[in-house]
Amino acid sequence: MVATGSSPVLPSIRGLREALGRGATTFSTPEDAMGVLSTLERGVRRALVVGCGVVGMEVSHALSERGVEVVCADALPYPLPGVLDEDMVKMVIGHLVKEGVDIRLNTAVEEILLQGGAVSGAYLGGEEVPVEMVIVAAGARPNSHILQGLVEMEEGYVVVDERMRTTQEGIYAAGDVTAAPSPLPLGRIRTGLASVAYLQGKVAGRNAAQEVVGGNPSERYLGSVGVFAAKVGALEVAAAGLDLRSAKAADPGAFAVKMKGSSLPDYFPGGEEMTVKIIADGSGKVVGGQIVGGSGVYWRINLIARAIMEGIGVDDLSLWEMAYTPPLSDIYDPLIHAADRARAKLKRRERG
Repeated sequence: MVATGSSPVLPSIRGLREALGRGATTFSTPEDAMGVLSTLERGVRRALVVGCGVVGMEVSHALSERGVEVVCADALPYPLPGVLDEDMVKMVIGHLVKEGVDIRLNTAVEEILLQGGAVSGAYLGGEEVPVEMVIVAAGARPNSHILQGLVEMEEGYVVVDERMRTTQEGIYAAGDVTAAPSPLPLGRIRTGLASVAYLQGKVAGRNAAQEVVGGNPSERYLGSVGVFAAKVGALEVAAAGLDLRSAKAADPGAFAVKMKGSSLPDYFPGGEEMTVKIIADGSGKVVGGQIVGGSGVYWRINLIARAIMEGIGVDDLSLWEMAYTPPLSDIYDPLIHAADRARAKLKRRERG
């Protein structure tokens, strides 16, 4: 049973390796987080976050809340490609900018500077920026080296089937190290999500135990649609399934609808705005969803993920029954409203 997880990616930045432990750190473990807190206690005023993905955004906001001047730099034109569409990412970036974070996209971090044995600055896009802390949030790679040459792999990830078996008899794998089945039209999926690792571990462990006692592995992993949620200050961000570009690559007839709504009725205080985006293939089957907004985003994305897993169309999604009480929800929930819009768009297409 192999569950070796993943390790943080260290980009090829001059001086980065030398700066680790001297004000520069990765951010993937509780120990990393404790190290950041310890560094902050020494009076850090300015910090650089390398990578503006989900972790980079969360860390940037948390540092800003502590009074640190934060620059978040990413070499990509917009973060999270393949996860969030650019229009949805812009909402999160706008929120961070309002909170005081300096977001720099299309900007490579070229060098980390040291002075007196500690981080003193960095070069970004040719500009020297003074910082006392560098946090690297540039993704992760699978720890699959122990299986090199033993099992089939895809780009370093261990290929498993729905029983979590590798291509080598008697070897199971689970978690960040795997390329696992998915109901999405893109083949196997690599998510790096703790929720996925947990489910895969249950299936792999049960099947391995059955095999040890001479039984047939019977547990089946249902696959992943990459559903995730994050909290960037007061803003909740969530997605599941395909982004629009990936959906169109799989089916040129794929389309999306987007609408704004409130978590509560207009007449009830405390409602929070959210933007819901539903992505469907040419037949109207839900293949993706993205939500950015206030409280309640995370549970709505779980419903979209369920729709994707079950192959539900926007017709049926628009008729799903939802619990209703004014202190908790609107009778016309933003998710159902978005599904209605998707259904209407599909019907217009069918009429030509």
